[in-house]
Amino acid sequence: MSTRTFYRLSLLSIMLGLVGCATGPQQKNISPAATAMPAPVYQKPVPTTPVSEARFKAGQCREQYQKIKSKWDKKLALTAANACVKWNEWETLDSVAQEISKRDPSSPWGPYFAGVAAKSLKRWDRALWMAELALKRAPKIGVVHYLQGQILWEKKDYNLAVKSFEKAVELDSDLVTAHRFLGQVFLRDQDYKRARDHFAAVLKFTPGDMTALSGIAESELQMGRSGQAKEYYQRAVAHHPDNESFQLRLAEIHEQSGELQQAVDIYKRIQKRRSPSTANNELVVKIKELELSIKKSQRSVAEAPTARVQ
Repeated sequence: MSTRTFYRLSLLSIMLGLVGCATGPQQKNISPAATAMPAPVYQKPVPTTPVSEARFKAGQCREQYQKIKSKWDKKLALTAANACVKWNEWETLDSVAQEISKRDPSSPWGPYFAGVAAKSLKRWDRALWMAELALKRAPKIGVVHYLQGQILWEKKDYNLAVKSFEKAVELDSDLVTAHRFLGQVFLRDQDYKRARDHFAAVLKFTPGDMTALSGIAESELQMGRSGQAKEYYQRAVAHHPDNESFQLRLAEIHEQSGELQQAVDIYKRIQKRRSPSTANNELVVKIKELELSIKKSQRSVAEAPTARVQ
């Protein structure tokens, strides 16, 4: 198994729960302090799994652990570890990690998976100890830095956590979850260019990622690039046509840009798709108000005196 292939397997262990990471004022020191950003859709990012979960079946974790105990097989041990991650069998994962460390003492994957297990069991001190041990053995593996970042974040050491995440993507630019996390942190702290760059890295690998599409759109908007923001929200709508929040946000941007007819067209499509039980009177009023503004503007243009050519 190649190192890069193993990165993909081990990513099963590092899906973050990022609720709340997309909020907060700009500040020198990273912290999770909360004030709402313009679009609430970042607050529950959609995790992606870079490995087919069908690869790991129920019971495979414990079954393969027993096999490697009786007859050592490094490849099987790594498969067992990832199966444990898939099925959240953290105590067995810790046993697999100990077996890997015993059989292959120089490998980083024993302490790495021990750290994953400890993190998942909220044993933060042990988790950090294991992550640091894995880093001593393999300082140039991005996914290990990412694990360290997760643990530091949970321990509220936010600045060091972000540094670990940045080191992770420096070493492995394919770490989509790390890019997504950093994008959210920098968007929250109003560092819009860096946020945009990390969201763009996510979209390179997962073009329909909801968090990245909305995040990059808002980053562009905050940098005064409303045209690019609209393009990304249009992509978001194309990838997620049932997500009303993307359509509403796109309509709002058109409205703020003075493109009232485009906004009305989107609002009408939203209203048409809603069932009578979910009809929104505020949206009906909004459409009528915008249509009235459009008519007034058209009348003003029609009644404006035409300059004579001398």
